Amino acid sequence: MTFAELFQASPLPLVITTEDSGEILDMNAAAESQSGWTAAQVRGKTAYDFGYYQSPNDRAAHIAPLADQPVLTREVRLETAGGKALRLLAHTSRIAVNERPCLLTALTNITALGRIEEGLLYAQRMEVVGKLSGRVGHEFNNLLTVMQGHLDALVDELGPTSPLLHRVETLQRMIGEATHVTADLLTFAGRNPSYAATVDLNVALRALASSVEATVGETIVVTWDLSATPAPVTIDQGHLAQLMLSLASNAREAMPGGGELVIATAFAARSQGGDGAGPERWVVLRVADTGHGMTDDVLRHAFEPFFTTKGKGHGTGLGLSICRGIAESASGHITATSTPGRGTALQVYLPSADPGANVPADHVQLSLGPQGRVVLLVEDEVDVRNIVAELLRRAGYIVHSADGVASTQVILDAAPGRIDLLLTDLVLPSGGGLEVARRVLAAYPAVPVLYMSGYSESVFTGSAQVEHLLRKPFASRTLLDAVRSRIGHA
Repeated sequence: MTFAELFQASPLPLVITTEDSGEILDMNAAAESQSGWTAAQVRGKTAYDFGYYQSPNDRAAHIAPLADQPVLTREVRLETAGGKALRLLAHTSRIAVNERPCLLTALTNITALGRIEEGLLYAQRMEVVGKLSGRVGHEFNNLLTVMQGHLDALVDELGPTSPLLHRVETLQRMIGEATHVTADLLTFAGRNPSYAATVDLNVALRALASSVEATVGETIVVTWDLSATPAPVTIDQGHLAQLMLSLASNAREAMPGGGELVIATAFAARSQGGDGAGPERWVVLRVADTGHGMTDDVLRHAFEPFFTTKGKGHGTGLGLSICRGIAESASGHITATSTPGRGTALQVYLPSADPGANVPADHVQLSLGPQGRVVLLVEDEVDVRNIVAELLRRAGYIVHSADGVASTQVILDAAPGRIDLLLTDLVLPSGGGLEVARRVLAAYPAVPVLYMSGYSESVFTGSAQVEHLLRKPFASRTLLDAVRSRIGHA
């Protein structure tokens, strides 16, 4: 077989250029298929015409080592005739064609490898952003707890006729708005304390129907295609409502002139859930609109935090990333497909649950008098600890304060006589609230425990999931109601 026959039969894309000028003499069928150009179209052009080299000096520096080694390898990026960007490894060696010094270059397509690397970098970036969001949300919730507590105390001191009350009410309203922002950050980070319960997704969605339809407006027809078979999933119903309203809001913006929104539930086997991993059966929530859709480039970035196609000052870019965080906090995931001009469909995969599992108990509020009742308060943030202790003492409770495991043990060793409630933060240095509770319950087995937290990874640790959790920030009434409820269930 001649060289020309081998050249054309090679499954590797091959290109021959002159050594002195870089003129393209020929390329084989595999190179034609890869590039979209024909050999006739590229003959006579040079490597510079296709962006292979930046300048003659760049080319000279690259091929100079061929004087001492048989093959040179270089990564290049080229654009096909159809405009598709390719990432290639170019392996170049010297040959002679009709006694003229030439270069033979074999091209290996590594574009897919680039996508894998980009995916890994994206995953690493999302991990850092998630941790940062969780930390920011946690710290802000502590700050908001202190602000809310002092404002509640100020209301009591001012009295109902004070002209300053409207200022206090404005500040309290702003704290409420800030609380929603930190809740979004914590949900995105997967660190928002949740009260997950097993529910029939179909029943939960029917309860949200009026809110969803009000969100999309009268110009959009909402079609509900819910499975007749119960679809048990374990999820925080507040998170589910947040997810549905966020998707409904996105659909409304995608259909400014009206359209149809289809909300459906179905079931999928493990192999249909993406990569084949996960539970034996998925419950699939599908939300599809007939809006303007997304391009492939926008779709690739759709779940990134702070990514938005809206103008400056419109939208935070957190909507779909929060939806992803909600799905992941429920041990599921979310995918999206979209066609420009035809609409977008999002699929939320949630593990199918045992319908009898994790049914929340009813909590009955009991109004027991606080006088003489003893609360052991454990909180490492001094300002939070001080205002919570003040609010409890104002209500008539006796409060013992500690900042962590070690100081809690000091109080226990001093044998305080009685403890009616342990109120402890979940996230503490050197031990955490679960360790505090273990030690207190060892000394006082009947003591009820109330946890508080701005976020907690421990909430999602299966057997260590806490049952009674007070979310930061909280108003004084919320705090006192929770304390009375737990003491009442002792």
